Amino acid sequence: MRDLVILNHEWITGGVYKILDDRQVISQKGRFTHDDIIRIWSDDEYKDKIRELISLMKNTKFDLCFELSNGEYLVPRLLPVDEVDHNWVSKPDNTKFEFSYKFMPKGILTRLIVKMNSDIVDEKYWRYGVILEYDETKAIIKEKYFENKITIELEGKNKREFLYLIRKTINEIHKDFNNLEFSEMVPCNCSTCSTIDNPHFYDFNLLKRYEQNEIPRIRCDKSLLEVTVFSLTNDISRKKFSNEKIIICENQNAGLLNSIGLDNYIFVPEKDSSSVYIKTTTNIDYYGLRDRDFLLDEEIEKIKSKHTNYFILDYYCIENYLYHPDNIEELKLAGFNKNEYIKEIIRQKNEIIIDIIANFKRARTSYQEFKIQENKFEIKEKEMKIAEYLKSDDIEIFFKSYSMKDKFRKDMLMKYGLKHEELANTQWFKKIILSILNNE
Repeated sequence: MRDLVILNHEWITGGVYKILDDRQVISQKGRFTHDDIIRIWSDDEYKDKIRELISLMKNTKFDLCFELSNGEYLVPRLLPVDEVDHNWVSKPDNTKFEFSYKFMPKGILTRLIVKMNSDIVDEKYWRYGVILEYDETKAIIKEKYFENKITIELEGKNKREFLYLIRKTINEIHKDFNNLEFSEMVPCNCSTCSTIDNPHFYDFNLLKRYEQNEIPRIRCDKSLLEVTVFSLTNDISRKKFSNEKIIICENQNAGLLNSIGLDNYIFVPEKDSSSVYIKTTTNIDYYGLRDRDFLLDEEIEKIKSKHTNYFILDYYCIENYLYHPDNIEELKLAGFNKNEYIKEIIRQKNEIIIDIIANFKRARTSYQEFKIQENKFEIKEKEMKIAEYLKSDDIEIFFKSYSMKDKFRKDMLMKYGLKHEELANTQWFKKIILSILNNE
């Protein structure tokens, strides 16, 4: 290509459109073979320059086609418009990102398919979308032309790095358009936006300005709740505010704890306690916070003595704090009787105590903390102490192994319409969480 000088640009255009307009290539959904090339470029002005024409079509300035593993070529702009079958599942801990355009030119996504064709998963592509995989991380990218945006969603171990590569590639394509106006957008992760299909989006450049000025929180336009900037940009950039502790915690807990505005603490979601443990114990810059589940007091002490940046709730789960009688009492609800409430919790606990005792051993086998045998965190010979916790009618004891999240029917509280955010904003709850984070 370095030795080729083309003076007649119409010659290139004519040759390219012979491929793009060929009925057989169109019927083959954009695929063409060497035999197709010989047939299509058979006239004198092209037949001696086939190699050069193919190189031009594959060139990074055009990104019209790429070579498949079987030696055929594919033109993504001729792919079917219907989305192919795939098993992508959108999950709460996936990273989401968007390019939003004032006016979106056609062909950005098909050019991306050409540029990143080596990362395509099992031919999962169509004219307006593609699934890519790189370094144990997958991404689904869609062009939504009538909404003037390209959406990106990632799952896996290295989402930040893969998103950087995708953004870099798309921004390279942008350079070929004059004065293209676009914004990079990040979805809000507040407790409202994380549960709806149309969350509020922040301009990524605005979030970077917040980071540069060390402003740790930003308010959601939709819910009016504050969220931490770090939790929005964690999977995109590495900026960290100097005085803040980054607490990795289980997914639903992160949004709730961020909503109460504890100074110098940022809570970042992970999908489960295993992920919290792995991320915390392999990165000394992070702290971890996990539900207690069915851990013994002695096991917790052993874990915390080895991992000083790892916190474990004193109760089974965070809902035990939210629905604790002392926490409910602070709300001063009309007609609420604390003693009757405590009796109801005990009654319901005793109704199902046998079922809990019968199943807790199986739950313990999944704990990541127990998987590294040399740590000797598990004290199997004492695990029946969990049954002793449950048999007690002292809330401070049985709350260690009894879940207020999914074992307690909250009929007594239904008339108050309590939301988790309301329960988390009491002085009692904030004081308890801070005492756990400060190892008090």
